[in-house]
Amino acid sequence: MDKITRQVRIEHWTQIMNECLNSGMNKTEWCRANGISDKQFFYWQRILRKRSFCCFDIKGPFGYHRPGR
Repeated sequence: MDKITRQVRIEHWTQIMNECLNSGMNKTEWCRANGISDKQFFYWQRILRKRSFCCFDIKGPFGYHRPGR
């Protein structure tokens, strides 16, 4: 998958995740109501979480790395 295609999918699934979160429904119910495979939903949730975690700055609030965190 090229970078552009991946970025488009990331943006698409980010929007889907936000719609689900804002719905007030649990994730599985929301997926059923919106015709989305729950397996696909949870796959992209994992991908987006990993991507978000990788971009997170590991420095603490005072600008230094805290061991064990």
